[in-house]
Amino acid sequence: MPRSRITRLLLPVGLVLVAALAGLGWWAKRHGKAWLDRKVEARVQEIIDRACVPGYSFTMESLDADAVHGSLHVVHANLRFEPGLQDSLKAGAYHYLFAAEVDTIALRGLSFWRLLLRGEFNVDAVVVSKPRFHYYTGPGHVDLADPFNRLAGTDDGTLVRLLYADTIRVHHAGAIVQNEAWRLPALHVDGLDLECRGANIHAARTRSGVRLAIGDAHIHVDSIGAWLSDGSRLQVGSISLERNGGKGLINNVRITPAPLDSTDRTALRTTRVALTVDSITLRGLDLDRSISDEALRIQRTGLYNLRIAAALDKTRPEPPFRTVMLPAMALDSLPFAIRLDTLDLFRADIVYREREPRTGRWGEVPFQEVDGRFTGITNEEELKAQGTRLKGNLRFRIFGSGPATATYSAALDGSNRFTVDAEVPDLALTRIDPLTRALLRMEVRSGELHRLHLHMEGNDDRAKGSLAMYYTDLRFGVEPGTPAEVRHSLFGNVLDAMISQTYGGGISADSERNFSVDRAKDRSVLTYAWHGVREGLLRNLVPEAKERMRTMLRTDLDRLKEQKALRKERKASSR
Repeated sequence: MPRSRITRLLLPVGLVLVAALAGLGWWAKRHGKAWLDRKVEARVQEIIDRACVPGYSFTMESLDADAVHGSLHVVHANLRFEPGLQDSLKAGAYHYLFAAEVDTIALRGLSFWRLLLRGEFNVDAVVVSKPRFHYYTGPGHVDLADPFNRLAGTDDGTLVRLLYADTIRVHHAGAIVQNEAWRLPALHVDGLDLECRGANIHAARTRSGVRLAIGDAHIHVDSIGAWLSDGSRLQVGSISLERNGGKGLINNVRITPAPLDSTDRTALRTTRVALTVDSITLRGLDLDRSISDEALRIQRTGLYNLRIAAALDKTRPEPPFRTVMLPAMALDSLPFAIRLDTLDLFRADIVYREREPRTGRWGEVPFQEVDGRFTGITNEEELKAQGTRLKGNLRFRIFGSGPATATYSAALDGSNRFTVDAEVPDLALTRIDPLTRALLRMEVRSGELHRLHLHMEGNDDRAKGSLAMYYTDLRFGVEPGTPAEVRHSLFGNVLDAMISQTYGGGISADSERNFSVDRAKDRSVLTYAWHGVREGLLRNLVPEAKERMRTMLRTDLDRLKEQKALRKERKASSR
């Protein structure tokens, strides 16, 4: 075809294209921005409508899009759900419920064409100001893919396939987090600030799962508070978390029991615990897995200056029976996965007080300068299949003793088997005199404990073990001033006589006795171990007491024989 003919054919087409482009340019200049803004606003509204399941409602005061400058601004957004949905959550029909109020949401550097054409939400910065969240969870596991499944498209994709933000900032947020199935306390979070960089959430297809990646994140919380089921108040001073390096710091943790009215005789017997921790350090915190899998994974945690004061008033009526789980059982019962490789305890002090009904007085057992390490704190099936055990090693002083040690080891295979070993050296027994006076009206006058060793192994039903004791010159008796009727009930005259010089003075022994105890299912593992110690002490002390009784009888019998012979001799000499 001649070139002139081609030119004649293309020239009109070119003129039409130029005219069309000119018209499009004029239209874009006059109306394009408004059209694009409307399309973006409609697309965002479509995403919001698709994300809301039946029973939810979403309102906002205004939504303004600026396609030219890539910005989106939302004012006073409010997401609510009908109260009746909470029953569905408890029944497992929903995995979670979420309500929120936000003053402003500002998006900068948003690529509108990628949102409209490819379903990719790509933005330079997201800034959320003064949001208030209310988050409920139920018995099911929350899947990060759930919100994307609600945005499912018609064929092979989702309405939004990719969320990427170079920077996310949340200022002065507050939140309430509750679990409706496990009856966990509601956590009230105040002063939450978040800065996250390189956040990428990708859902290629609805059934392909969701991938979460974060470049870096810093989280700071001013305070967390909760009312526990027993009426105690949990307070946390501040929390700081950093994704890079997996570091965290928690300050000023406190549990304060509710005030107890001493005149209220209807209050049931319960152990009241007051707890403080100066600081808790976290190392190797996997923040990504914590978000995407609802799992707590930390390599090392340190607790500094833990103070626990526990008190049990046994003059109160017994509460209804309530099963208390052993540590391994408690780990398995958690509604989330946990893996804490190492927990270190530094310079803790623990005081246990108990009021005895027969004396009406309080006895106190102090554990001082407690240092310890616990490993294998997990309920992950993979680690349990590898034979991982929950282990604890403690070093402490009790009643001013030399350094005492204790170890705990428990299987995580569902058998509930555990072992406990404890060693207490060099203790002046007069130091426990305030305890024996308060609980038993027994006065310890002298004695040295040179060694006590406990070995105990058992399960959720029964335990057995041995207790070895080496002590010298133990002298005791009924507390002076004890009423006559109580003194008689305590065999006070016999006790006072047993350690008199006439019958040999102080008792000494170096022995080891076996014991077995049943598990009280409404008591903790510490009470379980104390039952073993108590049984072991009885097995050690009773034989010595019996031997002293035999010594008393032999001594009295020899004395009677001597007195009888002396009377005969006097009678014979008088003749």
